[in-house]
Amino acid sequence: MTKEEFIKAITTFPFLTEEEIDEVNLIYKTSEENRVAIKEVFEYYRISEECIALFGDWAISAKQDIINISTRCNRYPLLSGCYDLQKEDKIFEHLRSKEWFDKKQQGDLSNALDFIKFKFK
Repeated sequence: MTKEEFIKAITTFPFLTEEEIDEVNLIYKTSEENRVAIKEVFEYYRISEECIALFGDWAISAKQDIINISTRCNRYPLLSGCYDLQKEDKIFEHLRSKEWFDKKQQGDLSNALDFIKFKFK
């Protein structure tokens, strides 16, 4: 599903069915290895809420924390109290200086940020 299709799916009526959520939200299809990584990273950052979504390496907590679960990306956190969704361009500007932040990481993070915007309106 493309980013445009994803945004349309979560912002139009009727809202996503369970099957459609399964298609766009990787948390339902993730490997046991990713589940362990999510648990470890959430414990490390003292996030007690459950993981509700996964886009690429970006896991989202029920509190809207976004954590990259990949060791290649240094398990990078965007904690809910420390970022402003209205300044998404600033987030990307900062992350572009990171060696690991490639187009795939940017696309996945963009989907994660869009998910939060529309899920928690």
